[in-house]
Amino acid sequence: MPAPDLALAFLVATEITSGGTAMAYELCKRSGPPCATAYQILHYPDGSTEIVTLKTFDELEQFVTKWQRLKDEYKEAIVQRGFKRLAPSYDVTVSRSCSDKWLGSGRVAVQQVEFMFGLQQAGKEFWGAVVEDSLTVIFPGGFEPPLVAKFGEIIELQDTESKCSITLRAN
Repeated sequence: MPAPDLALAFLVATEITSGGTAMAYELCKRSGPPCATAYQILHYPDGSTEIVTLKTFDELEQFVTKWQRLKDEYKEAIVQRGFKRLAPSYDVTVSRSCSDKWLGSGRVAVQQVEFMFGLQQAGKEFWGAVVEDSLTVIFPGGFEPPLVAKFGEIIELQDTESKCSITLRAN
């Protein structure tokens, strides 16, 4: 699997296993079945979506444990391949074609733990992962295409449709 795809797969699995469906599963596990129907909207990089309906506790449990297993497998693969360390902050330049929901031009702080990182700016935070020399950043819930880049002194994150470009310069 190419590095950007592995990073995206890990980030999607992380979002699923820490989101509402996983919380519903934990609550149901504590209170015991039956549980209310749970829904998970999966957003794909091409902009398409899929609604997964989980009607029984068994379906909910299988869904969450499947994604937890995948997350663990992706993490192991990323650690084996290796990853780069980002600078603690960057100056950001954003192209006009980027949604204002993404970062704005200015300074961004980086919090990195292992290969995962958060980009923080003015109350916004976006999660990403570094695999080898490749970075992938996702928009919460997948409502915008992910951004990908190669690691370097200057990092140019671009969406999969090349409409948005966010340039990070280490400072």
